[in-house]
Amino acid sequence: MVSKRTVLEKVIFSLLFFYILSLPLAYSDNLDTIKQLRKSAVIGDAEACLRLGNIYYYGKGVPRDVYTAFKWYSDAAYKDNAAAKFNLAICYDQGIGTEKNKIKALQWYKKAADSGVLQAKYNMALFYINGAKIPTDAGAVIFEADSHKAIKLLKECGKLGFAPANRELAKLYFEGRKVKCDQDAGLSFLLKAVSGKDPESFYILAKIYINKHEAYEKVVFLLQYAAENNIIESFEMLGVYYETGKGIKQDKKAAFKYYLMAAENGVATAQARVGEYYTKGNIVEENIWDARYWFNKAAEQKEPFALFMLGTFAEQGIGEKINKIKAFKYFMQSAQLGFDKAQYNLATYYSNGINIGQDNDMAVYWYRKAALQMDPNAQRELGFHYISGEGLSQSYNFGLNWLNAAKDSGDVKASSFMKSISISPQSIVRR
Repeated sequence: MVSKRTVLEKVIFSLLFFYILSLPLAYSDNLDTIKQLRKSAVIGDAEACLRLGNIYYYGKGVPRDVYTAFKWYSDAAYKDNAAAKFNLAICYDQGIGTEKNKIKALQWYKKAADSGVLQAKYNMALFYINGAKIPTDAGAVIFEADSHKAIKLLKECGKLGFAPANRELAKLYFEGRKVKCDQDAGLSFLLKAVSGKDPESFYILAKIYINKHEAYEKVVFLLQYAAENNIIESFEMLGVYYETGKGIKQDKKAAFKYYLMAAENGVATAQARVGEYYTKGNIVEENIWDARYWFNKAAEQKEPFALFMLGTFAEQGIGEKINKIKAFKYFMQSAQLGFDKAQYNLATYYSNGINIGQDNDMAVYWYRKAALQMDPNAQRELGFHYISGEGLSQSYNFGLNWLNAAKDSGDVKASSFMKSISISPQSIVRR
């Protein structure tokens, strides 16, 4: 009987949500070796079938051919090879060398699990957590979620030290999905996953520590491990700690490196940060074209700061001709997403009638939005509008309150104005 350890060493795939069971065997196969394996496979050698499947999947000594790989995995699986059963399940699950077929995938996961492949049992649990709507020629099959089966399978995997299973259990208990919310139980499972060196669990624990205001050093340690193991979400967070010097020696070049890693993996806020670095040019060489590239990438994902910066480029003619209409459109998009500086700029466009008709009502609307986010410029302008009665009912008291708020926020113009006005409200004029 083949041992579980031997079985696990033969499993080859590492896909997005499938934990790596092993690395592929290092083949130096030439055509003679492949011919010999074919001979053995034809007379029923399941091990030879599995090796041929691996050779064709990785293209070792032959052109890569996932369809031929699928054929050999099928042969090995039907000859009761446990690793091939799992690989065949993955092929059906992901549509590798065959059409996707979730029902067949689950069937083969079950067969692989019964043969001792722990990963297969874990993948079955993932099916049962959410269920699925599986299209078929006859319509659609609803594969019902079954939380009891999912949790049972995950706990069985977790007890055998399979860290991702403990991580998924932690998520279920933290979020109260499929089970009653239990933070203590969630943390218990998460710590088991961390002990099992599951990288994503390090990232999740880092977020928990941040919310609990744990020492920065603890958070940085966890993020570093997650980042070293390619957990994309950790890149930008680690960049922030390097940039601020919290929990680690400040290193803005290292911060930029992690921001860039996150940006290249599609994280919109990191793309905006990288654009900002290229705009400032104090850590990396100033490059407006690279800045525009990353701001555009982030703007495609509706990142507010990136939209604001593209509006600023258009307004000031940075890397392009001045285009106030284009700037207005970018400021509007950013403002609608809640970015205070864009809201202030938009209000100014309405107040001064820049390339649009003057509209004090809209100016006040956007000044107020930005002022409530503690933007001192907006607080000052809103104060002036209250005093002048432009776009709202005149109120000296409200006006003075907003001017005081701007002054307290460090706005020099508001402070200067407050010093210059008369004690009598009737004599207040904008200077």
